[in-house]
Amino acid sequence: HRVLLFVKERRLTYYTRKYKRYPHVQVMAASPLFSDYLSRSRGLIASPSRGVVTQALALGKPIYLFCPRGHLEQEYNLRFY
Repeated sequence: HRVLLFVKERRLTYYTRKYKRYPHVQVMAASPLFSDYLSRSRGLIASPSRGVVTQALALGKPIYLFCPRGHLEQEYNLRFY
């Protein structure tokens, strides 16, 4: 399966390098195109960000959440969902 990894612009270089040996992973800067790609996707794998999760729920997509260790806001959001 093809994986689209949307990241913040400032982290684009880091994640592009990190995943360059995985040809099925395409790293992209977060943009308004995210919603379009999400609508055509099979599901969402993401950290528990309210905006992203809400969009996936509205589209009826399956969601798998993971939480970065030590990130308090994300840990709260994960418990919330």
